[in-house]
Amino acid sequence: MPIVTIYAKEEITLVNYVTKPNKCVILLSTMHNDKDVIDDRKTKPESTPDSTKSGVDFLDQKARISSCKRQSRRWPVVFFSNMLDVAGINSWIIFDLQRSDRYGNVSHKLRLFLKDLTEEMTT
Repeated sequence: MPIVTIYAKEEITLVNYVTKPNKCVILLSTMHNDKDVIDDRKTKPESTPDSTKSGVDFLDQKARISSCKRQSRRWPVVFFSNMLDVAGINSWIIFDLQRSDRYGNVSHKLRLFLKDLTEEMTT
């Protein structure tokens, strides 16, 4: 039986959705800002992002292309590597929207952008 806890304040809603004893999903949403999110114990809440999973899949796909992650047992290193990957992809999306003609019609724009970004960050 899923347990749903909802915290709503102005335009932000935080949903804590427990599906199994050791499985917890925490969702922060600015799209669903009402307190009338489904609070039924048998179904998952309305703000659970079924239709927006493609964004996460897109991010994972792009992160696999060129990642700075290395195998480590220390969680801060893993967390920091993931932050760098996400920040690089987010900056590429913004850059591509503003200057899509910079790299022409090559298929590896992201890799070229990340190479230029690392050179700029290290200088």
